[in-house]
Amino acid sequence: MEGGKGSKRHFQQMLTQQVKKPEVGDTVRFKGQASVGEVLDISGKRATVAFGMIKSTVDLDKLEQVSANQLKKRREHLTHAILCMKGD
Repeated sequence: MEGGKGSKRHFQQMLTQQVKKPEVGDTVRFKGQASVGEVLDISGKRATVAFGMIKSTVDLDKLEQVSANQLKKRREHLTHAILCMKGD
């Protein structure tokens, strides 16, 4: 069943096809990381991303887009953490 419908490889290929490459203005993060940034420029297979005050040029394949829903949850989590710290 290697590569056939229902296989792990087929599922991964479907996911890869559905993932849109980041574009200028998109919110992204390094794969597996929590910090988010904004794509400022794309040149070939590399993107310049602003993570707060820090700009970094990284390979596009190391980035993943952050959906508006994910971003909202992250902001809520950070806001809650800050409020908890102020309460101490």
